[in-house]
Amino acid sequence: MNILKLILINFKLTLIQKNIRPLCRGIIGFKKGCQLRTNAVKDEKDDLLSDSNHILLRWRNHFSQLLNYFGLMMIARQKYMQKSH
Repeated sequence: MNILKLILINFKLTLIQKNIRPLCRGIIGFKKGCQLRTNAVKDEKDDLLSDSNHILLRWRNHFSQLLNYFGLMMIARQKYMQKSH
């Protein structure tokens, strides 16, 4: 069975089940066709990264820096609170 027949069968089933919203979304998606999706992320130097491994490393570094900053802030706040009491 080719992909077009499977899509039409899926449309018929959603119509029979009276699931109008998924049917409309499916029709809109079918009309737009298959579009390529590109994932790109900027690194610290504003260079674009498109390789999935590099993107994952970038996100890991970003969140580790972010969480490390908030961790340091929490430690500083705790020390301040201890001194004030």
